[in-house]
Amino acid sequence: IINYGDSSLSSNIESIYDTMLSPSTGTDVSLAETSIYPNPCSNSATISIPTSMNSNEPADIQIYDISGRLVKNVKTTSDFTWDLISNNGTVVPDGIYLVRISTSLEDKVLKLLVVH
Repeated sequence: IINYGDSSLSSNIESIYDTMLSPSTGTDVSLAETSIYPNPCSNSATISIPTSMNSNEPADIQIYDISGRLVKNVKTTSDFTWDLISNNGTVVPDGIYLVRISTSLEDKVLKLLVVH
């Protein structure tokens, strides 16, 4: 892990990677088919939630920059198209982003490359 001198960012990144490596409490059948396209992206990216997940229970989508800062979070019961706008209303810079999709039973983390 790269240390940028901010221990909270390092622990945030470790937490994200721990989630990636930890077994889920449910089965991986539903989130195993989750994908992001296009990847790399330049204007927007769609996070595809499998149809088996399109239910009443929303999935939490959290998008982190490579330093571990949360840049976007939403709840959705269907596919989500991210316009590359952060929670604070600015366009995110080029870089690698970690997209965490969570339900009450499962977590999945995918990488997304943004190149404007």
